[in-house]
Amino acid sequence: MALCTVTVFSIWIGMNRSISNENNDFEEISVINGYPTSFPTISPKNDRKLSNIEKNNDWLAEIQKFLKRISPHFQTKSICSNYWAVTVNMSDGVLKTAKQLPNWCIVVVSHSSKHHMKISKNIFILNKTIQSELAKISLFYKEILSLSNHLHTAQKNLGYLWAIYHNAKMIWDFDNIEEMLVNETILELLLNDQIESLTIPNHNGTFFNPHQYFISKANFLFPILHGVWSSQNLAVIHSLDETSLQSKKISRNYKNYVKLIAPRRTFSPYDHQATLHLQSALWALLLPVTIDQKRSHLFRSYVMQRLMWEVGLQTAFVDSYVVKKNRNHQNRIERNLSQFLKEWSSKERNFIEFMKQLFISLSEHHFIEIFDLRLVQLWLEELNQIGYQFPKIPHKYSLVIRTFSSHLTQLNRWYLLTINMFVDRNVFDILFILDNESTKDHQLGDCLTKHNYSVKYESPFLFDNNQSTLPGYDRQQWSTFYMDRFTNSDYIGVIDADAMIFTFMHPIFSIFTSKDDRRIVLKAIIGENYHQDKMILQFNSTLDFMWTNRMPMWYRYETFQNLRNYITSVWNETHFDNVFLKFYENQSYSQFNILSNYANRFESNYYRVILNTDSQGAVSVASNRGWYIDIFVGCCQTFNVECNKTLGLKRSEEHLLRFDNSDFLVVNASEKTKRYYTHVYKYLEHLPSHVVSKMKQNCQLFVKKQRAQICTS
Repeated sequence: MALCTVTVFSIWIGMNRSISNENNDFEEISVINGYPTSFPTISPKNDRKLSNIEKNNDWLAEIQKFLKRISPHFQTKSICSNYWAVTVNMSDGVLKTAKQLPNWCIVVVSHSSKHHMKISKNIFILNKTIQSELAKISLFYKEILSLSNHLHTAQKNLGYLWAIYHNAKMIWDFDNIEEMLVNETILELLLNDQIESLTIPNHNGTFFNPHQYFISKANFLFPILHGVWSSQNLAVIHSLDETSLQSKKISRNYKNYVKLIAPRRTFSPYDHQATLHLQSALWALLLPVTIDQKRSHLFRSYVMQRLMWEVGLQTAFVDSYVVKKNRNHQNRIERNLSQFLKEWSSKERNFIEFMKQLFISLSEHHFIEIFDLRLVQLWLEELNQIGYQFPKIPHKYSLVIRTFSSHLTQLNRWYLLTINMFVDRNVFDILFILDNESTKDHQLGDCLTKHNYSVKYESPFLFDNNQSTLPGYDRQQWSTFYMDRFTNSDYIGVIDADAMIFTFMHPIFSIFTSKDDRRIVLKAIIGENYHQDKMILQFNSTLDFMWTNRMPMWYRYETFQNLRNYITSVWNETHFDNVFLKFYENQSYSQFNILSNYANRFESNYYRVILNTDSQGAVSVASNRGWYIDIFVGCCQTFNVECNKTLGLKRSEEHLLRFDNSDFLVVNASEKTKRYYTHVYKYLEHLPSHVVSKMKQNCQLFVKKQRAQICTS
C-alpha cells in the first residue's frame, strides 16, 4: 500500500473553553479552531473513502518472525499471561509499576535509542531503532513515524499495537510519573463477575459523572444498587483521579475493587492515565494525533463510547489506583462533539465498516484531519490481520421466547406466522431459547436456524425437577429473569409461545411513549391477581401487568440484572437463585409483574405505566393468545388486505388500544388508531418493496387459511 502525496493541513481543533453543564463536576468545552501544526495527509477529497480490509498471511508471518527475533515476550511461556501495560518514556514511576505488576509486561515507548536505567524482566523498551525496523513491515508504524515531531499520543499508539501483537487480553494505560497504589491482584479482581458492582438504575441523561457516587452516604442522594455485574459487557475500567477525589472530600465508601457501572448509551469521559482496556475493547485504544494532545484522550473517550453504544459495551469506574502527578482534563464535556455523536447514525451492521464510517464523518465535519482517518484504516487493518475478534453489532431490539419442542404446535398456530406478516426482521431479532439437554429441542433449533431465526440453548434448571410440580413452567419463569444472558440488545421484548402479533410492530410507536419520549410503555390494570408478587418485591403494589394479556413485555437490557440484584439485596441473600428457590413452589406470582413493578418503582426515568382507565390509551400490537379477527384487522389496516371481512367492526377501532379483562375507556379511539397507522405507513415507505410485498403476501395467505407450518417433520 503506497502512501499518497504529502500535503499540509491545518487543524480545526483547539482549546476554547466555556462554562459548564448539567452537573457541577463537569466543565464544558467545545471542539475548536486554533491548534496549528502540520501532518502528512492524503489530499484528494475522495481519499476519505477507506478501502476494504483483507487478510494477508504473508504479512502476518513476517510480523511474527520479527517479534520472535526482537521481543523476549513473544514466546509460548511468556511471563506476561497476556496482561500488558503501556506508557511513554522510562522513569522511576515505571519501575515502581513493574514491581506492583510482576506478571504483567510493560512496554515503554521511547523516541530515543538508548536508556540508562536498570530494568526488570517484565519491562520492554520499544526504542526508535526497533520502531524504524518494524515500520518496514507495519504500515501503521510507518505512518506514525512519518510525523515530524514526537507526539505523546502517537507514541502511545505504537505501544498499544505492540501489546496487541503479543495477544494482549487487557491493557493498562498509564502515565510514566504515576505512583501506583494497588497491585495486580486488585486489577485482576475487576474481571470477577461475583465481585461487588454498583449501578445507577434510574440515571437520567446522556452524561454520567462517576465522582458524585463515591461521596459519603451516596445512597441518600442517589438510588445506588449494589450487586454483581457481568464483565462480558465491560470495555473500559477507569481509575478515578486521587487529587480530584480528595478535593471533593470523597469518603472511601467502597472497597477498592468495587466497580461503578456507567449506564448504557452514556458519555463518561476517561483519560489515558490509569485506564484498563479489556479484550472486547482493545480496538478503542487508538488515540487521534491531529488534535490538541491535551484533548486527544478526551476525544477518544467520547468517540469510542459512541461505538460501544452500538455493541452493548459499557464503561466502569473504580476508586483511585494511582496518584496522578499531572492535572488531567477528564471532567469536561465536549459539547459540540457529544451532540454530533448523539445524532450520528448508520445502518451498517459490520463493526469495522461502522467504525470507519464514523471516522469518515468526523473527518468531514472537521473534528479530525485526514491523517487520523488513514491511521484508523491501518489500525483496523492490522488488528484484523493478527486475528483480533471485533465485536458484533446486535439488533437493537430482540423478541424473545422461552419455549421447548412440545410447544411447536402453538408456535405454528400464531407466532411463527404473524411475525412474518408484521415484524421488520432487519430491526428485530427473533430469538428462541430452548433446552440444551433435549435432542428434540436441538432438532427444532436447527430447523429454526435454517429459517433465519436466532436460537440459544439453556442448560438444565438449577434444581432437580422432582422438587417441582410443574418443572417446565418453573424453568420458563426462572429463565425470564435471565433474558439478558441470551441477547445483547438494548431492548428485550418477552413474549409467550402461544402469543400472536396482530398488526405491524413499529419499532418506536409500539414500544415507547412517543418519538421524543423514549420511556417504555408498561400496560397495567388495578388488581392483585398474583399474591406473591409483593412478598417477593418487598413492597406493596396494586398494579397488574400480566392480566392485561398485552405482549410483548418490553424491558431495558439492564433492568434484568438490576432486578436480580435488588431482590437478592432485599432478601439478604448472596444470589438471586437462592431467593427463587424460596418462592417458586407456590406459583402464585407473575415474572412480568415482578419485572414491571420493579421497573416502575426504581427505573421510572425509563418506563411509563398506562392504566386501562387512561382515556388516552396505550398501543399494543400483540397479545397472549388472542382472536383471529385481530389479525384480520391488522392485515387490513397495514396492507389493505381483505378489508371486507372487518368493515364496520368496532374491533377495527379498538384492537390496538384494548386491554383484556377490563372495560374499554379510551376516548377518540379511531383517531388514535389512525395516527398509529400513519406512522406505520411512513415506516413501510422506507422498507425495500420486496420486503413489504412478502409481508403482504403472508397476510393474504393467512386470511385465506393457507398457513404453512414449519419444522413439523
